[in-house]
This record gives sequence, C-alpha cells and structure tokens, in this order.
Amino acid sequence: MTEKEFEENFLRVFANDITEKQLKKFRLGKKYKGYLWLLFNQGLVSCYEGDAARLEYNSANKIGAMEILYNSSCVRGGFDCSVLDTEHLMSKGVDEAHLDEFYIIGKDFSWCYVVTHERDLAGPYFCYAPKQEE
Repeated sequence: MTEKEFEENFLRVFANDITEKQLKKFRLGKKYKGYLWLLFNQGLVSCYEGDAARLEYNSANKIGAMEILYNSSCVRGGFDCSVLDTEHLMSKGVDEAHLDEFYIIGKDFSWCYVVTHERDLAGPYFCYAPKQEE
C-alpha cells in the first residue's frame, strides 16, 4: 500500500461523514498538513482513548493487520507499511517500542489503533470502522 492509498482509505473509512470544510479546519491529512489522528483527538469520530484504547486493541482480531509508520509533518516525513510485527500484537509491545505516528490497521480497515508523537497526552486511540450506509 502506498502512502496516498493509506490516507485515502483511512479517510474514506474513518472520516466518511466529515466534510471537506472540517478536514481543512482540523488540518486532517497531508493535504492540510496535519495528522490523521486529529480526527479522534478533536472528537470528530467516536473512539477509545488511553488505557481503554489499549484494552480494546489487545482484544482485536489481528489476523491480516498491517502496521504503518505515517508522519505527515512537513518537518519529519515518512511512510512505511508492513505486516503487523509479532512484537506489536499487544499494546505493551507497541508502548515499549516507543513508536511515533504509528497506525495499526485491521484487515480491510475494520479497525485502527493509533499511537501519536504526543504519547499519553494524545492517544493512543482505537476505533472500529463506522458502519457504512448501504
């Protein structure tokens, strides 16, 4: 998956009800030079936060999950996508790795777990994909 595909899929799934005006206002994504996790931080999408997010992540089905280093900052850009490392199967392993701007995405974007550069000041966040209207 490319960086562009990741961002487009993430916003399509987790921000499907967010208007372009809101994306711009809250600086969501590379287009607006902001972090995708602001979607959760700003309360635009319901999610688990902190220890509740860690617990929810620990119980999530991780078969087919991907881990993504995604930093949209103009200062420290970077993107890497790979299969979820066994060391990151539990929140404790993710915490101990001291990762920044780290997204773990469930198969088919069914959920996401996000660790920010802010550590416990912002996040981690866990969110199930909102149900799509048919």
